[in-house]
Amino acid sequence: MNSFAKYLDSKRSVDDRALNKQVWNAMSEQIRNVKSIIEIGGGSGTMYQRLLDANFIKDQEYVLIDQVEELVNIANHSFRDYNFKAIQSDLFKFIDTNKQEFDLIIAHAVLDLFDLSVSLPTILSLLKPNGYFYFTLNFDGESIFEPILNEDLDYIILKAYHQSMDDRIINGKISGDSKSGRHLFKLLTANNAKPSAIGASDWV
Repeated sequence: MNSFAKYLDSKRSVDDRALNKQVWNAMSEQIRNVKSIIEIGGGSGTMYQRLLDANFIKDQEYVLIDQVEELVNIANHSFRDYNFKAIQSDLFKFIDTNKQEFDLIIAHAVLDLFDLSVSLPTILSLLKPNGYFYFTLNFDGESIFEPILNEDLDYIILKAYHQSMDDRIINGKISGDSKSGRHLFKLLTANNAKPSAIGASDWV
């Protein structure tokens, strides 16, 4: 298991605590009724395991998209006994070639890697009419170091971290937003996607 796979696995308990319970409960009321789910940037499948542990997954078709081959291989091996398939692909190449629509899109701690002003309509095109989305842990440009050792240094580190997100270029295009959390609601409503629950997530 590579270092990134270990990181995803080790932070699962942190994510469990951070997930907003109101939004989680709203999602839980719908997920049992859907037949097909796609997770974008799903890594090694920690969200799928979380849904299994909560008894939200029965026989729904679950498709996971990620670019990292080792993570996809781990996911396919871990969940080989379920109606689960992990696919190694760039998300937008997958959307270009895939004509299937899904009842639910899950994006967990990944939307800050996109320029949502451009990519959100394409992501939402994966949904069937009246489908659902569960977009969690969207970074919003706020980080706090405790205890404070050096305020000036903390400022420099955080500024560089946020700038690395805002200046990220992939395939010649901007790919990142350090304030994706606060931008997401406006962009969703602009694309006629109506959130049924919204809440903050403190990742501690």
